[in-house]
Amino acid sequence: MYSAERFRVQLQAAVHNLMIEKGLSQKDLASRMGVSQARVSQMFASECNLTVRTLGAVLHALGCRPEVSLSDGVIRVVSDGAIKRTRKEAR
Repeated sequence: MYSAERFRVQLQAAVHNLMIEKGLSQKDLASRMGVSQARVSQMFASECNLTVRTLGAVLHALGCRPEVSLSDGVIRVVSDGAIKRTRKEAR
């Protein structure tokens, strides 16, 4: 699996895990985002390539604030005061 594909899968899994932690269904997330449940379902499809804008909208709807630090290769998603870290995959 290429680094870009691995990163996409990790992002989708992280969003899904946040939804579970918050007890939200795809329908709930769709309602918070102002989109259809079908659109949210598409975001979790294996062929979906989320834009940065869409990912930001998803994280906002989940009550998260993404922080990106390229200097140390870490992406942090802040949710409910906790920081979750994802190390950038080696190329």
